[in-house]
Order: sequence, then structure tokens, then C-alpha cells
Amino acid sequence: FSAIPAIKLKKKFNTPIAMLELDLWPESLLAGNIKRNSIVYNYYKIVSRKIYKNCDLILCSTREHIEYLRKLNVINNRIEYLPQYAEEQFNDVVSNVNCDNNLNFVFAGNVGKAQSVETIIKTANLLKNRNDIFFHIIGSGSSLENVKELSENFNLQNVKFYGQLPIEEMPKYYSMADAMLVTLENKPYANITIPGKIQSYLAAGKAILGAASGSTNSLVNDFFVGKCCEAEDFIELANIISKCTKDDFCKWGKSSKELYAKEFNKESFFTKLEFYLGGLKCLK
Repeated sequence: FSAIPAIKLKKKFNTPIAMLELDLWPESLLAGNIKRNSIVYNYYKIVSRKIYKNCDLILCSTREHIEYLRKLNVINNRIEYLPQYAEEQFNDVVSNVNCDNNLNFVFAGNVGKAQSVETIIKTANLLKNRNDIFFHIIGSGSSLENVKELSENFNLQNVKFYGQLPIEEMPKYYSMADAMLVTLENKPYANITIPGKIQSYLAAGKAILGAASGSTNSLVNDFFVGKCCEAEDFIELANIISKCTKDDFCKWGKSSKELYAKEFNKESFFTKLEFYLGGLKCLK
């Protein structure tokens, strides 16, 4: 909705407008327990369609988002794929796995309903008798207290919470990870989204283990950067973790670094962005 003032300026000065789409609307409302057939959802569906249609260029963070906009009847706009990139400090992460016998798995990012961090806690509970496996949760959000309570109810000693940390400190915690974790709830809007944390995981050259369906699942498995089961399947995630080796993490971490350099690097992002914006000049 921050695009609305820009749309007013577009009409006043006859200037083209581009939108960089990261959160998909109105689909994002479902993360707040708004029902798809509700009055609220349908109202914002109409408003969102109108906003999208007033944009001359829409840059989508996943290809699945493009298909979503087409189904929303946003068909007369120019829509392009422009994936996110990671901040440069993640390039300095020590990508090698740790040489000790312990296995450290790190989740970094928002701890909300959509992220289903409860899946990690349930996984940790299944593996709590493994004294060599530890889970590190970095971040805050609306579900953090619930996640902590679940961990306490399970009396878990293999899970540690760090809260929200400055981004400058994150490479230190990435470096200690044998693999990074990604989890999402099993909902349609989550299945067509690739969380921004994925780019930082790739840039750091880390293996990715997760429980997510759709776009995230395909990226992790198809590009051999880790192993991902379906969303919320904590039993299978525990099975994956128990079977992986340090050699697996090294192999997948190398693939992560290569994929980031090829598809998600910052230089490529701005080269494409400049190209797309340059094309708007002819729309005046």
C-alpha cells in the first residue's frame, strides 16, 4: 500500500512506476489468520489488483509470484523475475563445517506463524537423546514466546535462543553452523515463497536443511544445496538430520556458494534492475 502515493504522483506527472514485490498481496493476509473467503480478504484482493494494475513494471522475487499475479488478472503489466540478494557481509562467512564431533544447526530470521519454527522444536525433541546435535534459533517475532514455551514443555537442552541480533553479528553465527535451517507452514502462500534468508544462506556457502513445500523445497533439492522435506514434517526433518554427515554439508555448502554466484549475487541484481528500469523510459 506504500505504492499508493507513488501511483498518485505517476498520474500527476505522467511518470512510469515500478514495484519491487517481496510480500505477496492479498495472499499475505492468510498469515494473519484471515480467511480466503472473508470480506476482508476479498476487499483487499480488489484493492491489491487495482494497485498492481497501476504499476508499469512489477519485479517479482519468485517465478511463482508471477503466476499468482497472472491469476489475479494482472495481465497488462510488464512483470519480470528479479530474485533477492544477500548483504555483502555474508560473503565473509567461514563456509567450512566445524571439525569437532558436534552438529550445529542454525535458524536465522523472523519467528512468526509463517516460519513454523515449532517444526524445529518438535524435531529437536525427537533428537534430544543425541548429545552431539544442537539447534540455535536467532531472531524474534510474534511466535517467539510460543516457541520458547514449547521448548520448555519438552524440557529441551539442545535448543538455544539468542533473540534478535544486529546483522553485523550474523556472520559469526553462520560460521558456527554445519547447516542452516528453513521451515515454513504448510499454506498456499508459503509454498510459493522463497524466504529472504535463503539468499544469505547461499551467500555464506552453507548447506540448507528444511521442512518447506513448493518453491523453497524445489530450490533446495533441485540445486543440491541441501535436503528439504515437506512443510511441517518434523519427523522427516529429524530423519534427514540424523542421517546427514559432515561430508554432505561440505558438498552442499559448495553448491550453495556456486548457486549464489550464478543466480543471486548483488551485482547481477543491480544490473538487471538498471536494465528493467531503463526500459520504462519508453512508456512515458
